Amino acid sequence: MKDYEPIDLAGVRNAGADLLGGGDFPAGDQTFQGLPFSIGGAGAGPESCLLAAGPGHAAQPVSIPVGSSARYVVFAHRLLES
Repeated sequence: MKDYEPIDLAGVRNAGADLLGGGDFPAGDQTFQGLPFSIGGAGAGPESCLLAAGPGHAAQPVSIPVGSSARYVVFAHRLLES
């Protein structure tokens, strides 16, 4: 989809697939609800493929450079606990 492109999070990834409790992990290029995402990105191993926030992870705001103007920014996310 030309109007949407995945952003490389290589500089801010701080968690591995084990954070999600094991099982099948959708690493690599994915499409969710018709939008492209890159889970892990190029060269990311299962030990460093996610960006996690909260206790034990990123406690401070994380800056993600986009590199161009963006009308919308969409994140694939999962709430682990509430």
